[in-house]
Amino acid sequence: MNRSLIIHIGAQKCGSSSVQEFLALHAAMTQEDAFRFKILCPELAERLNKGSLGSENELDAYHSEWPTSCLVLSHECLCFMPRAVQMIVDRALSQWGADKVTIIGYTRVQSSYLMAEYKQWYFRDLQLLLSDYAVVESAGLRPERFLPVERRLIASIIRTQDSIIQYRCNWHHYYLTLNQLLEPYMPLIEIKSNHIPSSAQPYSLKADFFAKAKIRASESLISQDVRSNPAFHPVLCEAIATAICTQKHGYEWLPNPHSHNNELAAVSSWLYQLPTPNLSDLNCHDYILSKLRDSIDILFAQSNIKYCSLVGADLSYFVKDHAQEDRSTQVMPEILAALSDIQDERRPDRTDELDKELLSMLHGCKSFLAVL
Repeated sequence: MNRSLIIHIGAQKCGSSSVQEFLALHAAMTQEDAFRFKILCPELAERLNKGSLGSENELDAYHSEWPTSCLVLSHECLCFMPRAVQMIVDRALSQWGADKVTIIGYTRVQSSYLMAEYKQWYFRDLQLLLSDYAVVESAGLRPERFLPVERRLIASIIRTQDSIIQYRCNWHHYYLTLNQLLEPYMPLIEIKSNHIPSSAQPYSLKADFFAKAKIRASESLISQDVRSNPAFHPVLCEAIATAICTQKHGYEWLPNPHSHNNELAAVSSWLYQLPTPNLSDLNCHDYILSKLRDSIDILFAQSNIKYCSLVGADLSYFVKDHAQEDRSTQVMPEILAALSDIQDERRPDRTDELDKELLSMLHGCKSFLAVL
């Protein structure tokens, strides 16, 4: 019997929760026992990436869960842990009797990825919010004139300019590293990657994963909706980030990046029924976000061209205008000049007023949470 291992490497915020939920649902509901699905322990993934199998060799425990011809292992951050992937591949081919290993990962354009990270986790990450504040200030700007989400993207541009090669969402860097580490195992392995679906380029992520894995999927299950991460009201995100940045007493109840998601989702649903502070009232807010996102994608254009060439992904998803390819050196002076002009145009009293509106709304959210 042929034995194949499928490794789903994420990335986070690239449809991973949907893929994992569907794999679990499919494995549980189909009677064919076509594959066994397991999520790799995060702590084990970290240790593997440091080159350690663990004293009890925890990795081999997943081999015992492989009674069928196909085992699917998943971890949403494995694409950022190429050494861990290499150790899993080596173990599967040398000890588990695997005949074939297929590695599948998804990506998204960097501006969208960074916004998704912020909206899901980073609007409530004290250390990152304070770091963003300091980075913006170090660029000669006045961080108090910008909203936390604006500072997040400004800081990302500055950090990317400093070290784009090792930046977290530099897909080419990670997939190239993965290819180099796994070259000795060719042709027993395949590495497959694609961008996530978009409104301009829609497709079924579930069907695509099963096609790449060469697993026959149940058509009835393919059409079913699966859970995805909750979406939070953008004004709630800014209110929480603003409160956290004040570092004042009275906000200790605010959640950390990975807690109380259900409660935040409930508050968000409640807020959508109410009038909330309008972030767009802050001078040039929408323009800034658009300009920052465009700048991020320009900075990553050359890297994305190489990534698409390496894995065969559709370049038109990542690079909308080929003029982006030659503008990376112009991004930093252009965006800093634009931001400097905008901060000077913004009235300090309006920025302070918006902060007070956000914090006042947040106190109302606390009262709502108390009755849940």
